[in-house]
Amino acid sequence: MPRTTRSLALLAAAAFVVACAPSDPAARVERERARYSAEISGSGFVVKDVPGHERPEVLLDVLLRNDGRGTLPGVTLDISMAGPGGAEKTHRRVYVDARGADPGGKQVSLTLEDLPYEQGDGFSVEVRSAVPPADRGEYREFATSAGGAAS
Repeated sequence: MPRTTRSLALLAAAAFVVACAPSDPAARVERERARYSAEISGSGFVVKDVPGHERPEVLLDVLLRNDGRGTLPGVTLDISMAGPGGAEKTHRRVYVDARGADPGGKQVSLTLEDLPYEQGDGFSVEVRSAVPPADRGEYREFATSAGGAAS
């Protein structure tokens, strides 16, 4: 077999093996997560005093979108609360149902409890991209990609 033909045959065989090899579940979740985005929407947020609680509840409206090809049953949102000067005061991760999200978006209402909210604080939300392996245990969709069931 001529050298060029042998090289092409080896290259084709390597490509076949790579194509048939099981994909990394975490890499698949990263690809799927990259198709989603989130932003504060609607009224933004409402602060509600709760009798018997020291801190208020915050009702946060979020618009979750995907590019139309998203297949995750849910995604974890990173929510940040910052003071009037922009410094982050607290951070939460909240898993939300992503079924039905499309390019036009899906409205999601979240109730956040026990926040150190003060007048003038604001919120931001995102679907974090490139989640480091050390943090993946805090993102439920990575747990379900390893063979667990989503609940």
